Amino acid sequence: MASTSAPVCASASARVVSEADVRALLRAGVDEAGTQLAYAQRHGVNANDLCQALRGRKAPTRSLLRSVGVTRALVIEGGVA
Repeated sequence: MASTSAPVCASASARVVSEADVRALLRAGVDEAGTQLAYAQRHGVNANDLCQALRGRKAPTRSLLRSVGVTRALVIEGGVA
């Protein structure tokens, strides 16, 4: 069943970021916290997920994204509606 609602933009200041950008934000947060464990505890995220995401072995989980202020969005490319 197709949605009939109009497209919604979350914020005028929203921007697209890559997984590399998210890893950089996570690394900065870890540096500020002192250790990966301290960051994980402070933000209520799984320390193993954090380690795997920082190494690029696993995509950042929803909770990791949330910890750096990022949300996932679906994007229509090429003007296809």
